[in-house]
Amino acid sequence: DVYKRQAMKAAARDYPLALTFAAQRDGKADYVASVGVAIHDAQGKEVLKATAEGPYMLVKLPAGAYKVSATYEGKAQVRDVTVQNTGTARAVFEWK
Repeated sequence: DVYKRQAMKAAARDYPLALTFAAQRDGKADYVASVGVAIHDAQGKEVLKATAEGPYMLVKLPAGAYKVSATYEGKAQVRDVTVQNTGTARAVFEWK
């Protein structure tokens, strides 16, 4: 709903990383939840392991390079993201 999206956008300003999860269903993208998320830093150390209970996940991380892995229904995807000192890095995961 509109209010939740506005609240998420406002909250995202306080988080350096924003993740979005969707899956193709019947030819269109639907948001999904229950996504396993693991984030590793540039040295390969795991800095976060969690389950996203909704289609958005906001993460507080220090500036640096990260590898974000998201797993939905047994299918994993990986994105390289760079978190800056200002602004919000974004990664979108979409399963087909």
